Amino acid sequence: MSFMPNCKEVNSKIQKNLKVEGVIQSFNINSNGTTINQVLSVDVHPKVENVSTFNGGCEINGITKVKILIINKENEYVVLEDSLSFSTKVQDPDISETSKVLASTKVTETRGLVASENNVTFSATLLVDACLIKVQTFKYVEGIEDSACQKKVDFCYSDIAASFNQNCELVNEVNLPNSISKILSVNGNCVLENCSAGDDMITASGKVFSTILFLTNEDEPKIKSQEYILDFCEEMLASGVSAGNVINAKTILNDISFEVQGEMNSSKGVLTIKSELCVLGFAEKRITLNGVADAFCPTHDLVCESSNFVVQKSDVINLREKIDGSLSLTDDVQMDKVLCVSGAYVTYSITQNDNNGAELIGVLHANVIYKLDDENGTIGAVVAELPFTKQIDDCKYNAMNSQISVSSIEARSKRSKDIDIQAELIIAINYSQNETQSIISNVQIGDKLKSSFQPMGLYVVSGANELWDVAKELRINPDVVMSQNPNLKFPITEPTKVLVYRQFCL
Repeated sequence: MSFMPNCKEVNSKIQKNLKVEGVIQSFNINSNGTTINQVLSVDVHPKVENVSTFNGGCEINGITKVKILIINKENEYVVLEDSLSFSTKVQDPDISETSKVLASTKVTETRGLVASENNVTFSATLLVDACLIKVQTFKYVEGIEDSACQKKVDFCYSDIAASFNQNCELVNEVNLPNSISKILSVNGNCVLENCSAGDDMITASGKVFSTILFLTNEDEPKIKSQEYILDFCEEMLASGVSAGNVINAKTILNDISFEVQGEMNSSKGVLTIKSELCVLGFAEKRITLNGVADAFCPTHDLVCESSNFVVQKSDVINLREKIDGSLSLTDDVQMDKVLCVSGAYVTYSITQNDNNGAELIGVLHANVIYKLDDENGTIGAVVAELPFTKQIDDCKYNAMNSQISVSSIEARSKRSKDIDIQAELIIAINYSQNETQSIISNVQIGDKLKSSFQPMGLYVVSGANELWDVAKELRINPDVVMSQNPNLKFPITEPTKVLVYRQFCL
């Protein structure tokens, strides 16, 4: 008897989110001889610089840049800058020396701000997102020789064709605002609007939202802010990517800085805003294979072995959300007006709910600078925290990485103690849904079955979803069953008579 299954082996790559503990950094920023009178804002920009892998884990290293806007005892605005490195280790049995791990980081909290005459101390909590590109191997039976009946099936899976983690610098040159004497700081957010694949190429496009904080050149300088939007489109090399691949990516604003060229207070003055972005993610391709879903032999027992593998489907949800809120200053403060918002960022978490959806819970942090209603026109600052929630339907996921950018924010004074805040958020949720698929990975022929010497039989079938179920139960070729019982209708839910006529070769 001839029997030979055609077995094949396939390697595919999927993403696996790694669990990373939050990194807490403590900062002690020296004023370098400047006497600190008041702290107006603190900007924290963490950046992952490299990831080194080893058997059983990886180490993620980076640097955090800090910019603090203060007022000294001479009522001058001064920016203090410092940086601090960070490192965290992740343990996972799937990581090896040759593994590919993508990582990014963001600030989730700043707290404990204390300012003395000579330094500023505070702590920051960093959330590090890390994703492992994991290789899975599965076997499948492509076909069996004519000695057995086989049920074929097309099965699809996603394979990560390539992963990428690249930095790019964007330059936005704009005319200086009128009546400007000094730029104090610049902060911003970025959003990835589209990411497409070409042959060995990734094209990423989106927007960078930046805000400068500056002083006017009036007799009594005033602090003001102005917003800019830069559209970007960057092409990046990504070996292994081809046109038609699905791209799952996000952008991180690692740092933002500025330069002034030309003359202040003239049409020749040019402001150059430099944004350092990190674009990271992976390209996914769908593959369809034809294999054996089930098999039986009329004369021998068949032993079928199954192989389980993960089918991973990735997608992106893009949302815009408007939020508003208010805060009240302490009773001993009499506010004249709100001057500007010097910076804003969002901290959030996403949890699965019981309705096959997810819930986004976040907090908008905004640093609001205001002027007091007193003889000296004293400047004050307060950090507003606006909580919000967002229900996301039809989002069953196993792993998720997301980003929320503040595209616009406005703060207005309401009476002498209240501040109203309105903001628009751009939300991008990259998620993957995992399902385990089982296919026949090997077939072996077993013991010979006892032959029935009844050339004709009448069977009663009580239930069957398809023709294959009846054929396998009776060990008759499906075409033969149907030719002898042309009136069979599936699915069979009521007891139904099936006639079988067997032909024996003597």
